[in-house]
Amino acid sequence: MGFELVSMVIIISLLAARGNCLRCYVCTSLDKGCDDPFDSSVIDSAECTENDAACFKYTITGSGDTLVERGCDNYGNTSCEVSLDDEYDHCMYSCKTDKCNGAIFITSSLGLLVVSALTYFIIF
Repeated sequence: MGFELVSMVIIISLLAARGNCLRCYVCTSLDKGCDDPFDSSVIDSAECTENDAACFKYTITGSGDTLVERGCDNYGNTSCEVSLDDEYDHCMYSCKTDKCNGAIFITSSLGLLVVSALTYFIIF
């Protein structure tokens, strides 16, 4: 009986220590395969901290170039902004499942879609 109890405590301890943190791709445009189209065969995923709630993909576009960064995020917000002088725009896409930030487009909220459409019609 004592052996079974000790065995169960050890197994539970090992499982509890393992954790259940989110996994996200972590890279920048400087890393081969991080740009779009994304190549998961050359980019590894990493385990986020327990404080991270989402994966992100951040893009900055300007002067004909696009820079991409992917990683873990503790906020999980999605937003896009275009500068008034059309010099650059940047978007932060967030998602909350393992390795979800490898997609070219990450599904965003209906609110973001409505704001983007209104901004388009106001500017153009």
